[in-house]
Amino acid sequence: FLYVLAPQGDRILTLVDAEPEGSPDHAPPGTPYPETSPVLRRVLEEQRSFSQGPLPDAFGTWITAFAPLHDTDGRMVGVLGLDVGAETYARALGRARLAPVLGVMLIALLLLAMDLGLRLERERQVLAARTHRERRDILEALNIQVWYLRAPDTYSLVNQAFAAYHGWFAEDLSDTPLDRVLSGKALAEALEANRKAFRDGLSQHYERWDEDAMGRRRYLSVSLVPRLEEDRRVAAVVGSAVDLTARQVAESARLDLERRLAEARRSESLSRMAGAVAHHYNNLLGAALGSLELAEEGLEPDHRARPRVGRAREAIRKAADLSLQMLTYLGRDAEVTRQPLDLPQALDPLLEDLRARLPESVALDADLPADLPPLNLDPDHLASLISHLVLNAAEALGEAGATMLEVIDTGPGISLDIQEHLFEPFFTTRFQGRGLGLPSVLGIARTYGGAVEVASTPGQGATFRVLLP
Repeated sequence: FLYVLAPQGDRILTLVDAEPEGSPDHAPPGTPYPETSPVLRRVLEEQRSFSQGPLPDAFGTWITAFAPLHDTDGRMVGVLGLDVGAETYARALGRARLAPVLGVMLIALLLLAMDLGLRLERERQVLAARTHRERRDILEALNIQVWYLRAPDTYSLVNQAFAAYHGWFAEDLSDTPLDRVLSGKALAEALEANRKAFRDGLSQHYERWDEDAMGRRRYLSVSLVPRLEEDRRVAAVVGSAVDLTARQVAESARLDLERRLAEARRSESLSRMAGAVAHHYNNLLGAALGSLELAEEGLEPDHRARPRVGRAREAIRKAADLSLQMLTYLGRDAEVTRQPLDLPQALDPLLEDLRARLPESVALDADLPADLPPLNLDPDHLASLISHLVLNAAEALGEAGATMLEVIDTGPGISLDIQEHLFEPFFTTRFQGRGLGLPSVLGIARTYGGAVEVASTPGQGATFRVLLP
């Protein structure tokens, strides 16, 4: 009887049994071998062929031979067993045919051992190839860059995600120097981290901004993990890079939003304080103005103090106007008279007045559809809003250009630094400016729950757009 055994830890399992499957003596694959004889132990320990017998058991007297099975790398993968009945052996010996029988048996044993060894090796190779392919498929399915280094300055293998990021095919980057793929700061950082991983045998991690093959900025999280031999020597380093651009952009947006919210809270607090101060200031000016008007009425027409009182009264009136402009900027003007306004009809006289005030080199035109819905707002606020925008655009034009009512100008434009301060009270870039025109525009828009947009590029003019509900 022929059979194949395989050691599995402390046990020996049956892999192949020549007994017919219906026989009560048939052992299915994986059945533990019932006993480990001294000869079988020697075969396992010394990996050489041995025989024993004749030895009796419940089924008869047997002569048993064992031969180790090896793969192509010389590793023992199993044991071939052969049981021959002692009577059969004796009859063959008595008939002087022992040598041919043993020769045939030995040849059969060797051929079977070779066949089983090759079959096991082929199965091992197929399993190894399938495992390698599955691991490769997993790496390719991940949207993560992965590479393998056997030296700090050379990519041994890369996956397709890495190759595509840098504008290559994966097969083109086998055993490729780093400086063929990276350059500048990215190359220097990669070489430094690779050398440290190979030298210290410790994992490395760093994050950096980078550009992909399309020129898009990407934020990468890079990790390097050394692969150590049994003697703790670094045999290779596995690297990976994860694209965290979306997370980084979201984090930047969150921080920017938090900053803007903090600024808005500070601005709201200052607005409340400034509004209270302006109201009290306006009340005091009203009392002073009333007192001066009463004093002026009590003076004779030719009294020498009358001109001084008149100048003081006019100065207080201007101060009161300034206070009202501050309240308007803050959107806290209490003297608001809302009424439905037909915008084209309301703007016609205002535009005529503005054209008369503009230099001859500046043309003012308004493109207003006739079917615009009425706006519910204060006529004085509308006049102030349009006047400030148009006059601001006219001043930007200088001696040349044209203005359209949105309001668009073709002046020198406004830099981003100045745009951040455009609507701050008393901020101005002009020698004769007071810095209250655009803040008043914003304040009026706020009064009606609206907003003001500005878009400008230096050298290409500016566009102001007032949005009203």
